[in-house]
Amino acid sequence: MHPISTSHWVKFIGLASIFQYTVKIIAFVGMPGAGKGEASRIARDLGVSVVNMGDVIREEAKRVGVDMAEAGNLATELRVREGADVVARRSIPIIEELDTTLVLVDGIRSIDEVEAFKEAFGDNFTLVAIEASFKERLDRIKARKRADDPVDESGFLSRDERELGWGIGRAVKDADITIENNRSIKEFHERVKNLMDSFCSTERGTKLKLTVSALVYPTETKELVRGAIETLFPGLHFEETMEKRGLCRIAGHGDESNLMVFHRRLREERILTAVRAVFEKVHDDDFLEFMLNKQAATVGVISFPADTEREPLGTIKVMIEADELESVIDWLAPLTTDRRPAFEIEF
Repeated sequence: MHPISTSHWVKFIGLASIFQYTVKIIAFVGMPGAGKGEASRIARDLGVSVVNMGDVIREEAKRVGVDMAEAGNLATELRVREGADVVARRSIPIIEELDTTLVLVDGIRSIDEVEAFKEAFGDNFTLVAIEASFKERLDRIKARKRADDPVDESGFLSRDERELGWGIGRAVKDADITIENNRSIKEFHERVKNLMDSFCSTERGTKLKLTVSALVYPTETKELVRGAIETLFPGLHFEETMEKRGLCRIAGHGDESNLMVFHRRLREERILTAVRAVFEKVHDDDFLEFMLNKQAATVGVISFPADTEREPLGTIKVMIEADELESVIDWLAPLTTDRRPAFEIEF
């Protein structure tokens, strides 16, 4: 890999910005050991093209003859010499050469890199933060034993400080979507697969408006409530508002692409008949509103509460607005024969 001058990178980005990209870019950001590499492997297994920004640094280390143990220092020097967004700029042509409609970028380190990708790909760029506790991350780093990984807690802290100095904290904070990775590897895999499902299904045009929201009670955290929503409706764009009672409401907004996991789970749980009955009972001419059990949603189970007032942790409120609402209902919960869909429609 031969280095390209700064002027050429600037010229490339300038040209890239005038094209209407159909490729969608998902970029993972997170502290070392958070799970970015594992998430990338899941995406790759699903057939998604992956561009690892760390490979740009590793390639540069090979080119200049620097030992991989010093790759972090090389990355810092490169950013000082060529700009904080240099690794993103070097990754853009690699992405452009791929013949695909969905690319995952692993290894965002700063808000400058985020801005470089946004300038090149506009609204087709989505930033996903993967978060995990310090202890979880340290244990994973010790277990993977990569050449450029620190060998003890002191070295790990130094690496955290270096990456925070690059601006990774701001990038994590500004992410469009957050995936928490402190639980089982199975649950993390499921969340990443759900996210990929939602992006792989966005080739269709938007036909509906989806809003999914829930209150955060004093015994809960915002991360827990958001995680419960994302388990069934991944890929939403979130906002927070304060209710009159002083409680925070987390609301996620999206379209039919964010219903794909919910659509699949309805079939896996074989509850289509019951769900269709609920939908037909509560829908209006152009919107459908229903409640889900929040606690069940945290483990990916669809459950409709019999009495919303007695739910200890409240409910998740789902609202679907569409001009052709009956078609939406037929798509989500068609008529059944022996608890299986009698037909399936394209929506």
